[in-house]
Amino acid sequence: VTGVDFSPAMIAAARSKGSAATFVEADVREFRDGSHYDLVVMLCEGPLNTLGQGEDAVAHALAVLETISEHLAPTGTAVFTALNAYAQIRAMRQEDVDAGAFNPVTMQARYANDMVTKAGVQTVCIEERLFLPSELVAMAFHRGLEITAVYGGTAGNWGQRTLELD
Repeated sequence: VTGVDFSPAMIAAARSKGSAATFVEADVREFRDGSHYDLVVMLCEGPLNTLGQGEDAVAHALAVLETISEHLAPTGTAVFTALNAYAQIRAMRQEDVDAGAFNPVTMQARYANDMVTKAGVQTVCIEERLFLPSELVAMAFHRGLEITAVYGGTAGNWGQRTLELD
């Protein structure tokens, strides 16, 4: 088992649990260890969805999918979550587009989020890429991956259910 995260704090937290797993501090888009894994898992608004400020969303997603493709064993399975663009599109208004909170061309959402840290509450600007299922399937195919199923779910309520618009 190998865990990869770009956050030193997350790597430290994982190591503190006493697992025999290997934990690597790295940007998943650049991670290459020459190994092939039977299972690749990326969850919870992880590297597929979270962007750096002003980052090219398509190049970002393709780089993440390339890493999966390079590390997945020939008969392996990848499981990942992606933010549902249908829900975001339905929630957005023209005022959000005008204010720069949502870009309907790149499917990027930007918002401020208050996070509690050891230093206190800090406001962090979040930039995320949202996906339509059809485009994610096409992007994965472009990187040599085959999507065999797409399911719907929400945080805390995952399962093999039909994808919903919300």
